[in-house]
Amino acid sequence: MQRRSLKKIFDHNQKQINGETIFGNILEPDLSFLPKRFLNCTFQGNVSIEVGATNLTFINCQFLGQNHTLSIRNNKKKIRFEGCNFEGNLSIKDIDTVEIVNTSIDESLSILEGNYSSILINNTLSEKKKIQHIYLETLNGDESKIKFINLDIGHIHLPRLLRGKITLWEGNYNKIHLNECEYVNKLEISGRTSNGKPINIQELHMPYLNHDGDILIEFAEIGKLNMNSFLSKKGTMHWQSIKFKDDAEVMIQHSNLENVQWNGIDFKNAKLLFDWSVFSKMEIANITWPNKRILHPNLVYPQKNKDWFKSWFFLDVLKEREEKFSIQREIYRQLKSISLKNYNNIDALAFYRNEMRVYWTYIRLKGGENWWDQLLIFLNRYVSNFGQSYALPLLWLLLFHWIFYSCVISWNYSMDWGAFKNGLGEYFYLLNPVHKSPDYINTGMGKFTEFFMRVFSGFFIYHFIKATRKFGKM
Repeated sequence: MQRRSLKKIFDHNQKQINGETIFGNILEPDLSFLPKRFLNCTFQGNVSIEVGATNLTFINCQFLGQNHTLSIRNNKKKIRFEGCNFEGNLSIKDIDTVEIVNTSIDESLSILEGNYSSILINNTLSEKKKIQHIYLETLNGDESKIKFINLDIGHIHLPRLLRGKITLWEGNYNKIHLNECEYVNKLEISGRTSNGKPINIQELHMPYLNHDGDILIEFAEIGKLNMNSFLSKKGTMHWQSIKFKDDAEVMIQHSNLENVQWNGIDFKNAKLLFDWSVFSKMEIANITWPNKRILHPNLVYPQKNKDWFKSWFFLDVLKEREEKFSIQREIYRQLKSISLKNYNNIDALAFYRNEMRVYWTYIRLKGGENWWDQLLIFLNRYVSNFGQSYALPLLWLLLFHWIFYSCVISWNYSMDWGAFKNGLGEYFYLLNPVHKSPDYINTGMGKFTEFFMRVFSGFFIYHFIKATRKFGKM
């Protein structure tokens, strides 16, 4: 390719430059006859283009410097890159329409503060093109539209003050940051496309996000979610058809999810770290929860240590997590409340069980309840697992009845042991708490024991019936 100075290129009043090697540190023409198209050109060094009144198109161009800045003083103009490669950074400022198509940027793309009507970044036709980092500063203009389509991006930062509409369609995003975003008109992150592939997001961070507009996140696979100090003021955040990857961390802390909707969310293999947040006013449907609806850290079924006696009561394991119990119990209570509001008794029962198991361990560590209430909670925990197990009360019923039946036999000599061996019918007859007292129970101790036999039979039968009806109305 022939190497010519910038002055010679523009003096020829060409509308198109093809196959040139353009060198020099600054390209700053303010001429009306600036070429509108650059084809197959190579830009060497750090390039700064500041244009007065024209549109620019770069096709199959190479930018070999580390830092390139492009701006147009007349805001109603357009710049387009197609099939280009930037080995360094690209900064764009105050351009009405920006189109970056099938272009790779080895380091970062910065959309600087300014007025934009439309920004389109589309790598649909070239899977090999990658942009390492996209950073958007404060954007002005409620009608501005920004689209990212089928990109392979290492890191993307959305601005603190964001207006207009931002759309991310398809592609692979290593990190997306909505950092301290104060205003959102509309944000859409979607994998709803013709190829049927969900958008792939390795990490999605939403710290200190306070939005007035609507946010839609749908048809995505996410490896990590961080929502810290999230607040939805007026707009709605709608999550639709989201799958969290294996061992994905879903961290929601110090947030108010009042205007958040979850529909078709798969948390099955995720770790849910919910902390100091308000869930009770959100709307959920078609949620796949982790096994046993467990949050992390697992305070419902804590890992046992080698000391069997201590691990049976969990106290040594959980002392260090004591302050987390009241927080996690409240989260389970809110999730139970949401499930009941949606007439989802199955999830509500599971969250109720987890709530009570966490609370039971907490009051043993911390206290706070009188001994009678602790006794009632203890009985509910170990007799029927808070109404979740029908096998436990049935086993307790048979065990205690056997003990009392043996006592009745030993205190009434009119019943011989030979008859007892074949007396299973008599055993189950006495299992009925409203049975008629047989004639052979005629001693004071025998009647005393029969009374407690009736009490415990009725008690365990009640818990058995309660557990078998757990899927009925709560």
